[in-house]
Amino acid sequence: MRLTAVFMVLLASVAAVANPQITEEKLYQQLMGQVRAGQKALTKSVKASDRKLLVDVLWDVQESEAIPADYSGLLASLRPSDFAPGERLRLNVLRHRMGLNHSPELARQLSERLSGNAGRVGSRNEALPQLIVSLREDLHTMGMSDLVMHAYVTHPVATKAVLTVERPVGDQRTLAQDLWEHEPDLATWSGGRYAEGLRLYMFCRTQRKFSCLYLMRDRQHRPVRNSDGTLWTQTSLAASARDIPSHQRNGNTPAGIHLINGVMPTADQQTSFGKFRRLILDFVPASTGEARQKELLPASSKEASWWQPNVVARNVGRNLFRIHGTGKLNLEPTAPWFPFMRTSGCIASRENTYGGVEYRDQQHLLNTAMSAMALTPAYENETAIKGVLFVIEIDDEAKAVTLNDLREMGIR
Repeated sequence: MRLTAVFMVLLASVAAVANPQITEEKLYQQLMGQVRAGQKALTKSVKASDRKLLVDVLWDVQESEAIPADYSGLLASLRPSDFAPGERLRLNVLRHRMGLNHSPELARQLSERLSGNAGRVGSRNEALPQLIVSLREDLHTMGMSDLVMHAYVTHPVATKAVLTVERPVGDQRTLAQDLWEHEPDLATWSGGRYAEGLRLYMFCRTQRKFSCLYLMRDRQHRPVRNSDGTLWTQTSLAASARDIPSHQRNGNTPAGIHLINGVMPTADQQTSFGKFRRLILDFVPASTGEARQKELLPASSKEASWWQPNVVARNVGRNLFRIHGTGKLNLEPTAPWFPFMRTSGCIASRENTYGGVEYRDQQHLLNTAMSAMALTPAYENETAIKGVLFVIEIDDEAKAVTLNDLREMGIR
């Protein structure tokens, strides 16, 4: 290997280690092991900045198929005062679901915080009311309906955004076509970090049980095509195994703009994530009026709602989004998503063998992404993959998205 090639591999390795998403996932798995082992006094060993992740783990364990025997005892051992307001709220929901008492003072404290932020805009002020509304079914059963109503009254715009996520949209085909044709200025956006990156487009139905369809543009914004000149496409799935909307943890992959930032260092946990390395997805950081998001959008989409689910998901604290395959077999051939496996919010690639056909879609996606960036499709180059992913729901028809659908929209 030439010295330059060695240097590039070393750079990619350093970038992988430095990626905070990799560190976060590693800590998540560590905490998951501790919770499943029944370790108590976790808030003493977990840094304050990581306690939100601890609540994420507790939430996921409770929604899993195997809750540890002493899970309730672990919840009871945690001091709510050690957690930020949103995490205190989620901890109390978890306690209530397990039949434990929840703090009677919490509703008053959170109502005061809502009132203090009333009329203020920005993701930091929108996060709590959006979280409250996303948890409203639990809060109603906990006798905290007044808190939910207070969130609606004090933050009507923020809470309306949550409700919009749950409602099927109208026909957005024109917006989707404009999005496909629009060339974002990646040379200057985010300091040019994604200037050499790919543009991945994922067209979905609002009924996420049906598969979506990828298209791709290369680093020069040229459509990626097959050898016969037709558009390259690949099917994918963005559906929650729990059939819940994207503003809830473990819900559908949120529509909107995601940033692609390389892959996980190894293809580990292959039962869950498959044989090939999973792509890392990040949110666009918050900005005043979501100006940074709008810089990537055509004029017709800047004030549209189709990309807002991603903003809401970011605000309420969803995390660890990936594009990955799976080692699990789909044993439901009549399911509308067959042969995909639904996830806890990630985008799924087909894998395994069905009907004599072996699917390796995750590797195909990685190879196509590298080629679109003028990189040799090779394992050592996967960490260099960068780009912008646009997930848009085109309509609410109950069928998989096909290339013919996109051709009818003028995308050829």
